[in-house]
Amino acid sequence: MGKIVFSILLKVIFRMTSGNPRQFNCRDESARFQLLIFTFSCEDFLWKYYKKSPNIRNFRHIRYINSKGGDSMPKARKRKDTQFDNKIVKSVFLYGNPTKDKTDKIRAMQIAFTKLINQYIQKLIGSNEFTMQLVKADKKDSKIRAFEKVIRPKGVNAAYGQNAFDIALTQLSNRFDNIRIDMCKECESVFTKSKVLFAMSIDGKSRMDMIDSIKKISAAIKSKKDSSFYDDCAKQLAEMKDSEFNFAQHEFRVIYDMVSCEYKIPYVKRSQIPLDSRIMEIKPSEDIKAPYVISISNMLDVGGPKIVVPLNTSKHSLHKIQTRKMAGMVSISMDIQRCLKVDWSYQNCVSQPKTSKMIGVDTGISDAFHTSDNKAIGSMSPVIDFYKNVVETSFASLSDMRNKKRSIRHYLRRHKNLPEDVRRSLIQKMDKLEQMIQKAKVPYRKNRHYYEMLDHEIKSSIDEYIASIDHETLTVLEKLDIKEFNCSRKSNGKRSMFARGQLQKKLMETLNWKGYDFKEIEPAYTSQACPVCSYTDKTNRDNKRFKCQCCGYEADADYVGALNIRARADDKEILDVCEKYKYKHDEMQKHIKMVYHARNEKYKAEATEAM
Repeated sequence: MGKIVFSILLKVIFRMTSGNPRQFNCRDESARFQLLIFTFSCEDFLWKYYKKSPNIRNFRHIRYINSKGGDSMPKARKRKDTQFDNKIVKSVFLYGNPTKDKTDKIRAMQIAFTKLINQYIQKLIGSNEFTMQLVKADKKDSKIRAFEKVIRPKGVNAAYGQNAFDIALTQLSNRFDNIRIDMCKECESVFTKSKVLFAMSIDGKSRMDMIDSIKKISAAIKSKKDSSFYDDCAKQLAEMKDSEFNFAQHEFRVIYDMVSCEYKIPYVKRSQIPLDSRIMEIKPSEDIKAPYVISISNMLDVGGPKIVVPLNTSKHSLHKIQTRKMAGMVSISMDIQRCLKVDWSYQNCVSQPKTSKMIGVDTGISDAFHTSDNKAIGSMSPVIDFYKNVVETSFASLSDMRNKKRSIRHYLRRHKNLPEDVRRSLIQKMDKLEQMIQKAKVPYRKNRHYYEMLDHEIKSSIDEYIASIDHETLTVLEKLDIKEFNCSRKSNGKRSMFARGQLQKKLMETLNWKGYDFKEIEPAYTSQACPVCSYTDKTNRDNKRFKCQCCGYEADADYVGALNIRARADDKEILDVCEKYKYKHDEMQKHIKMVYHARNEKYKAEATEAM
């Protein structure tokens, strides 16, 4: 009976909403809101039959997970745009081998620090007074700092408590930000675009309170350009009727409840311990071989003796420490091999150069970089071929041995009445396989060689590209996001997204570090669009060969991609589309293709008139 009711209910909701309650075609807003409430109220009922019906997996909004228990649903997060950074932070690593007693103390500190973070997370979640501070990640707010003092456990050093609280606040702030971005995809409105209005909507503030807060923020900003966003928000709120505002808030609450269920409360399993100058000191060593010594105040023994550990590092890191201004804070962690790892950062200040020319760069495999000047640099093909033909084959033989051992073990469990000599022979064979698995070093050695080849090819390609440009050149790249390529394992292997991602990431880091400007653009259809007539179709490209099916233009496919990347950097029409639909990727691609289609129609009309 339950299955029949479930099937009917699901069909009714799907027919009325087309799989999305917000797409209900109804002019009566109250009816639309009642449908939203009806869908959400049925959620618990539908969830009981989740495993019994495969159809429910297609229903976007019935994905309920209790936020205080159970597992969260894994969601692919779209990475943020990488931009030129005037202050670049890098780190050097120092290593120490403390005694067993000191190791136990540091491990106990790490466990206690992680536990303290999770306690702070639960305390912040239990309080409804700091939604605004959590959404804005405002760690310096006086109210939230006072709250940390109140909830800090007795006997905990203030520095450790404040550092743990900052990590807890960051974890919860990231959760709110992910929810807000997902809500922008569902219902893009002034309440999801603005973090201030987002937090006030969660707290259920009135329209006048929101307008007053936005006006105060706008008045505090000196630049009109920066305050224009807040002025627009205040204008939209002022123009809303009370009924429209109430409906928008009801809709916000329903969608917020549904989206927030997909993100469980953060739980930190293991964390580094950040140490500032109040609880740590690093100084040059005396009368020992190690160049530095770190002294750490024991978190679990306030006022007790400090933990002193000698630190070693490489010559390269030692040179960086001696020539750079190091930060006053470090992070420490203890690994399984009883090695203390110290992460010490330093900063490099770079001024953003003024550029007078642009160059498009297509990142690929056959050509590591192909520029819009039709210059091919490097190739990742030998590296990828080595991984597929050598590394994967080597690990396959190791996997075969594991499978053989597993099959023998299962056979022994199923057949308990075997003769003693047969059983002993199989056990000996299983032991021999285990010894072979333990001694198998070749696959791991070949895998290390693959990473060395990859690093060498990336470095040589980047060095060659940077040598070919000057500081007045703006490098335009496509925004590669591995998580967007939702393909099969075989397809992803062919695209070699890891190698491409590493190559482009390292290129942007090197450009930024050496003071060269760069920019990322949306990559949709850059490899399919014709740079002459704008005809866009996947049949235009055949591996490395590009031939337009409309105008007949032929060129290297990577070169065409680089041309389109460069052109898109100052294409106002497409940039406006990308900005308008930045939270709705499918809509963005649809409208970009419409722009190309309109341009192609115009090209064909002009070509017909010319004839």
